[in-house]
Amino acid sequence: MVEHVIRNDGVGGSSPFSGTNNSEHGSPNLSGREDQIPLLLAKAGGAFWCPHVNDVNAVDVAKAQSLGLVVAVWTVNEPEEIDRMIDFGVDAIVSDYPGRVQWRLDREKISWI
Repeated sequence: MVEHVIRNDGVGGSSPFSGTNNSEHGSPNLSGREDQIPLLLAKAGGAFWCPHVNDVNAVDVAKAQSLGLVVAVWTVNEPEEIDRMIDFGVDAIVSDYPGRVQWRLDREKISWI
């Protein structure tokens, strides 16, 4: 469904599946359109947006959540990254070091269960 919306509606009038090998492998070319991913997901009926820790900012988190999306960020391993995701208010943090995340959530008095 998400692929259908991205393929058929595109962003900015062109399909993000155009270009070398993208359509062949089913991977959309969203270069320069990353800020529109939450809107495309919501439009397609998606429930989650799961960006990598280096691909997310507070504005996009707020936008995604206002669209009803759950924001789960991966791979959040460094203490500074964990703190930044907590500050952004993401809904879930995926980490190779869950103890670090739990400790920081406890420190902030945020329930993680």
